[in-house]
Amino acid sequence: MSKERPVPGQFSPELFAAERAAADGDSSAQLRLGKAYHRGDGVIRNLPEALRWYMRAAENQNPDAAYLLAKMYLEGTGVEKDNATAIKWFRMAASQKHPGAMNALGNIYALGKGAPKDLRMAATWFELAAQCGHSNAQLVFALMLRDGRGVTTDRETARFWLAKAVKNLKDDEKKKIALTVLGELTEGEEAPKKLARPSPASGSNAA
Repeated sequence: MSKERPVPGQFSPELFAAERAAADGDSSAQLRLGKAYHRGDGVIRNLPEALRWYMRAAENQNPDAAYLLAKMYLEGTGVEKDNATAIKWFRMAASQKHPGAMNALGNIYALGKGAPKDLRMAATWFELAAQCGHSNAQLVFALMLRDGRGVTTDRETARFWLAKAVKNLKDDEKKKIALTVLGELTEGEEAPKKLARPSPASGSNAA
């Protein structure tokens, strides 16, 4: 029997069906199976198997799988740490507008961990992630705009993204930071009735 085919009793009934679909090339099923092995959900936890199914799904252009695969390589989870491979798969996911992958690339270039530090590149990825609704990226990009780190200082656009972050953040501590900075940036200025979305040119990277 091919090892690609499920064995009755090896999985929960739901995963048994998912494994059949995954073996036939369904990227959503491959992703689900990868998550199951990663978490030990309905099957014995097996990181090499998680990696294998994430890889197959990523090769089938599944952005969520590419993101999770990249994280395993970046963190060295179940595989030897490989920053170049992590960045490759983050970029693949980001090319399909995966906000988490864009934010991860922003962190990599901002911190210089996994690639040479490049604040302009970091700002580019944080801005893209912010535009796709990633709340942490909205906060970080706003702070970069406030401080002129990797971008031209732009307090108005910083306020816009801080307001977005305040609305979207789930983490209370980060939300508190966003509120505090937003208050500092609006102090002494006439508070706008509504923060309008900046033009595409606003907040662009410094030349």
